[in-house]
Amino acid sequence: MSEKTRKTVRIIALIALIISVGLLAFYAADDIRSKNTDDKLQDLKGTQPTFTIPDVLPEYEALCAENPDTIGWLKIDGTGIDNVVMYAPDESHTSAFRISYQSLWSCAPCKNPRLHST
Repeated sequence: MSEKTRKTVRIIALIALIISVGLLAFYAADDIRSKNTDDKLQDLKGTQPTFTIPDVLPEYEALCAENPDTIGWLKIDGTGIDNVVMYAPDESHTSAFRISYQSLWSCAPCKNPRLHST
């Protein structure tokens, strides 16, 4: 092997080593950040959020009177998302299922055509 070829191989190997060490350092730093975030989340586990539900806006009073779990309305322009937001902290995992305003069973993420305008 000529001297020029050996230099080229050494330079390529050095570049590969530098990139590998850089990636290793990046992933190690990311792992440390992730662990710190996990620790912070673990500290929050079991604590109850402290917030108060604000007064009902006049345009939602009738809706809230029909279902007191109503806390708002979510609409995202350009999507099909235009729905009521419910909050019931004391209910079990079955809280996704509710009796709608028309006394029909519906799943929270499902669209009930009698509740939604298209």
